[in-house]
Amino acid sequence: MRRFLAAAAFFLLPSLALATEPSGPDDRPLERAKALFDRLYADRCQTGSASPEAPQHHVLSFKYPYQDADEPPQEAHLFRFFCTRGAYNVTHAYLLENQRGELGPLTFATPALDIRYEDDANERVEDIRFTGYETVEMLVNSHFDPQAQEIVSHMRWRGLGDASSSGAWEFRSGGFTLVKYEVDASYDAEVNPQVLLDFRD
Repeated sequence: MRRFLAAAAFFLLPSLALATEPSGPDDRPLERAKALFDRLYADRCQTGSASPEAPQHHVLSFKYPYQDADEPPQEAHLFRFFCTRGAYNVTHAYLLENQRGELGPLTFATPALDIRYEDDANERVEDIRFTGYETVEMLVNSHFDPQAQEIVSHMRWRGLGDASSSGAWEFRSGGFTLVKYEVDASYDAEVNPQVLLDFRD
């Protein structure tokens, strides 16, 4: 499978180096994020007390590329909110408050694909054509990995899990960048994803 040398970034934020759970008593960023999430997603997600999950909050310490090593780090806040749950997929929305206190939703760049099959059962893939990028507001079966500094997602196309798509978006050079994407497009009862792009190599 071809690897496509393309990447996309979203939400302008300086280069990040560390992510930890908040340890201080200040819950004002989380309260602001809850209020904004309820306003933005009330028509699409389970918000407020109706949500079955508490939001996740990560405090991000980072430095601008131009900052000296002895300068104090900046701080931003990442929030994950439950949206919907299906038979085998769960969706979440993400908000981020940057070092200036500006809070907004994240959107995620994903490859736009034209998948062609050799058979009507879609068990054998003939070709996967990369046609550009699109953005999504929510990720499926996702979480934030503090060690890797990535938000990763894995969407099942059906309950068996043999067809799926997965992506990883890394904090890099001032924003979140799509660094890996793979697709298992064959409905063949086997887990055999193909890497479409990988900038970790």
